[in-house]
Amino acid sequence: MSSRKQDLKQAGKELNEALGLVPAIPVKNVSEKVLVKKLKEAKKLIIPQDKISEETLTLLDALAEIEATLAEEAGLHEHVEKPKPSLEGSGIRVVQVDDSGKVKQRRRKRRRISGCEKCERTPFGTKVSSQAARIDLLILTGKVYSCTELSKHTGIKHRSVSSHLTSLMQRKCIRYIEKRGTNGRKLRKYVVDKESRTWLGDD
Repeated sequence: MSSRKQDLKQAGKELNEALGLVPAIPVKNVSEKVLVKKLKEAKKLIIPQDKISEETLTLLDALAEIEATLAEEAGLHEHVEKPKPSLEGSGIRVVQVDDSGKVKQRRRKRRRISGCEKCERTPFGTKVSSQAARIDLLILTGKVYSCTELSKHTGIKHRSVSSHLTSLMQRKCIRYIEKRGTNGRKLRKYVVDKESRTWLGDD
């Protein structure tokens, strides 16, 4: 309890006893605003013969100032914005509703490959959303890869990688280079066919 409220209660008790107020000024479970109002009403009943302490008289003279302070504090309290509860991590799904009351569907973001932000296909013509686009992305780096290496890096089955490489070869997007493996066997490695460039629309 603030000292100001305690002083107001003490003044109320004193006036109740000195003036014999009926009904008495409430001093329990009461707000400062109500105390100030009741004390102002009681102040009008005081006559010179009443024995009131200097402390209480000083307080009564300051009621207008106290009332203004309370009003100012109440105004500040009303303008303080309460923090909005965060739903992050609560497991609650937040949805948006349009003017007709229907739930707006969230649009999924499409995966994009660097250098192809404004299109839906890779430079080789493969759909960006497909698994095969990962193969294109590796080959487009300019490095040389074997079918086995592409399968390992992309996580795509060897047979599917081989099928996609055959398709790229037919469209002259890539070419192969034969190299000797560690066991002496010939090994095909694939690289971008920069000489043809038909996949870029060049003649």
